[in-house]
Order: sequence, then structure tokens, then C-alpha cells
Amino acid sequence: MGISLLDKLTNDFRKFPGIGEKNARKLALFVLTRNRQENEVFIKDLIEIEKNIFKCKECGFIVENGELCQYCQDQNRERKLLIVQNIEDHLLFSGSNLFSGYYHILGGLISPIHGITPDELTIDSLFKRINERKIDEIIFALPASSDGLITSIYIKNLMKEKYPDLKVTKIAEGVPYGKALDEVSLQTINTSLQKRENL
Repeated sequence: MGISLLDKLTNDFRKFPGIGEKNARKLALFVLTRNRQENEVFIKDLIEIEKNIFKCKECGFIVENGELCQYCQDQNRERKLLIVQNIEDHLLFSGSNLFSGYYHILGGLISPIHGITPDELTIDSLFKRINERKIDEIIFALPASSDGLITSIYIKNLMKEKYPDLKVTKIAEGVPYGKALDEVSLQTINTSLQKRENL
């Protein structure tokens, strides 16, 4: 006997971050038992997202029907580049207007334990942007963790070889070790950014 539709849907929801078996089953049951018209609207929205939402070819942020996001299109932003791990961290800064420069999403962190190597991150495009945007300061806003530190040091050492005069900083020690940036208050994040220190 093949897998049931309920089990298929449960397995799909389990692939979402932070969703375990129990919550995945609840979500699956919710979808299977709610109004058919609501499901049709939901499916239509997913199809629209698949067709029209892309990643910015420069920074990796969300862009709708285009190649560059609103931040990369803006030529009047400061020549500073804030390096973040993922889209969530980008939204944390950009959604709160905490930063007036450009952003760069690495797409992860170097992690020997999880087998994530530098080749899997957007490091090559980062260096390309430093040249093209004439960046005068790099700011690391990565999680306060061993992987975050390894990633920052690795990229910084590469930068010092290519751009010995480039200013390289990181957000100040204010984010608790092991905490994701989105678990910290905006006030703490803003203070850490304003009081950033040399790396």
C-alpha cells in the first residue's frame, strides 16, 4: 500500500525549518480539512511565488520580477557592505532601517562539523561586488558562534590579501554567544552595529 496523502503532506511540512512531526501533522490536517476555495487561493499564491520571485543576482535577497533588489538598485546608498548569513538576517536590518549601505547574503556559514565548505558560500561574488561598488568598509553581522567566527576570519584573511587597505569590522559584542540574530532585540542589534569594532 502506498503512502497516504496525509503522510505525504506531513512529510512536506516536516521539511520546513522549525517544524517537527507533531506540528507537521497538525498543518497537514488543517490543509486537508479547510475550505477548498482557501486551498485553491493558497496554491495559486505558491505558483505565483514560483513564477515571479527570484534572488537578486548581486546580494541574494528577494526580488520580484527583476534582476536586482531595491537595495542594489539604489546608487545613493553608503559604500559599506554588511555581510549576513541569510535572508532572515537581511530582513532584520533592512526591515528596520538600521543600515544605509549595501548587503551581501552568504547563504550559510563555513562549518567543519556539518561539512559546509567556503565553496558553498557566495564569497566569489562578494569580492566582485567590492570592486564594482567601490566598497570602503566591510561589516560582518554573522551569528556569535564558532561557525560565525570561522567564516568571518576566513573571509577577512582573503580580503586582507586582495584589499589590504579595506576597513573590515564586525558588530560589537552584544549578541549572546550561540544566539541567532533574530532572537535578539532590535535595540541590541542597533547598538552592536553602531559600536562595531575592527576585526
